[in-house]
Amino acid sequence: MARGAAWIAALALAPAAAGCGGDGGGGEEPEQDETNAALACVQDAGLKAIATAGDEPLGITGALRISLPPDNRITVDFFEDAEQAGTYSDGQAAFLEATGGSSQVVDGTVVIGTARPGAERESARVKGCIG
Repeated sequence: MARGAAWIAALALAPAAAGCGGDGGGGEEPEQDETNAALACVQDAGLKAIATAGDEPLGITGALRISLPPDNRITVDFFEDAEQAGTYSDGQAAFLEATGGSSQVVDGTVVIGTARPGAERESARVKGCIG
């Protein structure tokens, strides 16, 4: 069980660690606008969330990490390509299902993962903020 939790933590943190780029100083790209709008919506819904950088090799253009007490997490990863989103969701599901969690594609290019069961209400709020 501890090994599965470690994999989930590594998977959830990978996009944050991969975002090594500096501030380009230019205007925000459309993907960042989508991420920022979803972040604002999720925070307005009363959830504790942060935005993280994307992971270009995986096709992730931006991400949200939502912490749920006492020990749960929702991840939101934005993609430009629906096929990449589907492939990523399938791989993420293999890890998350071991702890009762889930992964699904929403709105064609957004992957929402939940680390553990019991976050149905929060997941519904997050899904309402996508699109």
